[in-house]
Amino acid sequence: MAIVGTVVAAQTPEWDALRASAREQALVPIRPGEPGVRPFWNGFSRAFIHPPAFDFGSVSGARRYRFEIVPDASKAPTSGDTSGRDDAVAEKIAGGAGAAPGGGSAVAGAVQWLASHPWDPVPSGIWDSLAPGYYTLRVTAVKEGQDGNGGLESASPLGAHSDGGAGQRGGGLQTAVRNSGLDLASTIGERSFYRAAVFAGPYPEAPRPYREAARKVYAAVAALPQVRGWLESDTPPEGYDLYCYPSKILGSMIRALCRHAEFSSHAEFSSHAESAESAEFSNRANAGFVAAAPSAAPGGA
Repeated sequence: MAIVGTVVAAQTPEWDALRASAREQALVPIRPGEPGVRPFWNGFSRAFIHPPAFDFGSVSGARRYRFEIVPDASKAPTSGDTSGRDDAVAEKIAGGAGAAPGGGSAVAGAVQWLASHPWDPVPSGIWDSLAPGYYTLRVTAVKEGQDGNGGLESASPLGAHSDGGAGQRGGGLQTAVRNSGLDLASTIGERSFYRAAVFAGPYPEAPRPYREAARKVYAAVAALPQVRGWLESDTPPEGYDLYCYPSKILGSMIRALCRHAEFSSHAEFSSHAESAESAEFSNRANAGFVAAAPSAAPGGA
């Protein structure tokens, strides 16, 4: 009955509007990096809901840059496209041929476009056309001297935010690649990432209340061997290398154990023994944390 109710709720105008709004917002890059203006915050990020921009350096003599996004055939496809785009678009990106939405070209599963800078964000129209899944982005330089119009056909603005819109730098040239014989330099940048799905609720009801879920998480922490070892020693148990970061690991563990002790002391969970045990874990870990901290006395580190 709950599943039926969720399906019915998903078909209401309110949910349609919410999903459409989420999809539109997901087309705006979040503080894209630009050399000398904003730092690139996503150097180690592996999944993106919003169009990414990467820290690829410019090349002297380059007229513009060709971007190419290719589905990663080595990774299993995701189990469905939850963003609400139509199936024909997903089919083209997955391996069809012909013009892709947003002004790029789709050839054998690849989507290509030109831009003025190697760090420009993926255009919103092209980003919206990508079904959730794994992709590799490659950027190559079009050398100086290449005819700017030869073999190229100007494209309409790529999505709602191109050419000076939100997240795009003004004057950024976006054209569709129509000629595979461009004079291209070697690849100057490459990133593999997961194109994450946009919000597509409502989702199934939670299997348990939030409070019960939190209690289970904290109980799982208390059951970890590297935590239980504190019952036998006032020093960090061996075999868990991350204890070399006491401020981060011990501090987080102590907070989790205090929460577990608080939850376990409540009558609804009726586990006073667990509460006392977690309190003991926390006290011993706190003693170890204080002992490991640098001395505040003069001459201390």
